[in-house]
Amino acid sequence: MNNKPHFAWLLAILVSEVSAQTNEQGNSTPIAELDTMVVTATPGRSLAVKDVQASVEVITPQRLKSLSLRTLPQILQYAAGTGFVADSGTSSRINLRGSSNNQTLILVDGLRRTGKFGTSDLTGLSIENIQQIEIIRGPMSALYGADSIGGVINIITKAPGEQFGATGSFTWGQAERGQRDTFIERAGVSTGDFHGLKNRFSAEVFNKNDLRVDTSVPTTTLKDIDRYYVNYAGSYDFTPQRKLRWTGELMEQNDTGTAFNRARNVENEDRKQISLTYDDVYDWGNARLLGTYGQTLANVGRNAQDPTDIEKTKFELGQIEGFLNWFAADNLTVTLGTGGRFQDLYISTFDRNRFPGAQTRHVFHALSQIDWDIVRDVKLVAGVRYDTFSDFGDALNPRASLSWSPGDFNFRVGYGSAFKAPEFVNMFPTFVRTSRRGPFTSVSTISGNPNLRPETSETLETAAKYSFDQNNVYGSLEAIGHVTWYEDLIQSINTGNRTVGTVIFSDFNSFNTGQAKVRGAEIIFNLGVKEYYNLFASYEYLDAEDTQTHERLIDRSRHAFRFQNTFHLHPQVDLSLNGRFYDGYVGNNANRVRESAYHHEFDAKLDYAATQWLTAFVGVDNVFNRVTPYVMGLQGTPNDPGGRFYYTGFNVSY
Repeated sequence: MNNKPHFAWLLAILVSEVSAQTNEQGNSTPIAELDTMVVTATPGRSLAVKDVQASVEVITPQRLKSLSLRTLPQILQYAAGTGFVADSGTSSRINLRGSSNNQTLILVDGLRRTGKFGTSDLTGLSIENIQQIEIIRGPMSALYGADSIGGVINIITKAPGEQFGATGSFTWGQAERGQRDTFIERAGVSTGDFHGLKNRFSAEVFNKNDLRVDTSVPTTTLKDIDRYYVNYAGSYDFTPQRKLRWTGELMEQNDTGTAFNRARNVENEDRKQISLTYDDVYDWGNARLLGTYGQTLANVGRNAQDPTDIEKTKFELGQIEGFLNWFAADNLTVTLGTGGRFQDLYISTFDRNRFPGAQTRHVFHALSQIDWDIVRDVKLVAGVRYDTFSDFGDALNPRASLSWSPGDFNFRVGYGSAFKAPEFVNMFPTFVRTSRRGPFTSVSTISGNPNLRPETSETLETAAKYSFDQNNVYGSLEAIGHVTWYEDLIQSINTGNRTVGTVIFSDFNSFNTGQAKVRGAEIIFNLGVKEYYNLFASYEYLDAEDTQTHERLIDRSRHAFRFQNTFHLHPQVDLSLNGRFYDGYVGNNANRVRESAYHHEFDAKLDYAATQWLTAFVGVDNVFNRVTPYVMGLQGTPNDPGGRFYYTGFNVSY
């Protein structure tokens, strides 16, 4: 591992570890407060969770505190409907409500991010800068456009504080057998309010040694990880109604590994992102303007047969959005929106004869939505969005939801359509991937198809929820049923194989050949006993079937159950016991044969507030050292950190 500081600000982090993590993450947030927490389920307008006409979940600072906070995929493993979140440390996979990977839209403060190969991966986002995570399950193309078939994950970042203050934390951890040494340093400083101007600076250093499941061979099971983040957020209040916020982000990734033949694998990325948001509130409504520009430069080497084959990426993204919410009547709100974005991507593995230079996509859209309280306790939300793409045409997606809320109950029925735009990585480049399968070496050539069409879906959903607050006991119980029909799914088809000695060469191409039907049920239970106990639990059943072959879709669990328990043992002591169970998971084994798997993990963490400004913690992830089954990992790799993981550290505040 390369532990030398790559930035001058590393020194500032180490010094500021005598600073703080207090109100931003240390305070308990009772479950009942979920009814008052705001989410951005309607762009340009904040709503209480209880008023959102969708399946929504908010991962609060309290829930974040109960975890080791290694990576964003680890956090999302405890969110309802996420299935099994695969995380190799350098890449991840999430199947929200049984959707395919990359059919879930990842946003930061409502805006898109850049990443390697023109995609945005969950492993590349800073944890220090997260205030809360908002997850909307189900089709959201009527609001957010392309790529939100499974839903939307919106990461809300920390805003500058009203007062001067600092936050900091240090974590050290190690996996079983003395491997995967992990060092995480995080710090942030708010300058306070100076005549309406507020600023927050933060940084994060994330270092992990590699992991070798079999130490007798040179192959790196999980790569050595070195990542550095710098974040900035500023805001200025012109008036209490008119506010401007701007953010900036720098990220550097330098991950390395060793292939079976001692060839060096690399994963390097430099990312820059700037964003701007303006809010204006009027007597008759409110308006919001927001925009972002981001750039990623990346070098990836995964071809063990030819270590000099470095796949270079240059990805630029610009996005601008505008929303207007008009309070047309006491019981009617009308939302109008428009905007556009451009994506400019160059990958060195493009077929230069057919696709010279970079590939560019321009997207423009317009949307409208009504939020209508028809009569007492009956509410209708309906909207539609039109998108036009420069490379493949237009898309029109409606959405509607009707709810009835008598007393402590809420009943809801909804419909929505969505689409996933073909990614450049599936259209233009050619990749070579090499792996060892027993005595054979497998060399796969994956070619793009520029004629791909968007993947589309239609979803029906019903839900019932009961909320209660009796004396010191409060919580909610929600049951949801959903069914989704998919058309034109993009699949990688094996178009040929040949064997030369012990080397198997395979060719793959992408085509719109897939059709599927996904049926599911979710039960979500929250329970709290004031000052003593909090529970967040969810169960989901999933039946995902290819409607052409009538086989189950791979990389999905039939059953998943997860829970987060926090016991407030003492005003200074919290004990968190968390667990996840997966049953009936179907994937491909090392011989590319379907196989079913069962897996479960338990995590434990103890927090001790030694003083008002110092909190120490100790924990164990994967207490029983359950190794991720081959069929559940990314290309057979276990989930990071590869087994039982011990950690300790402290948070300090000022």
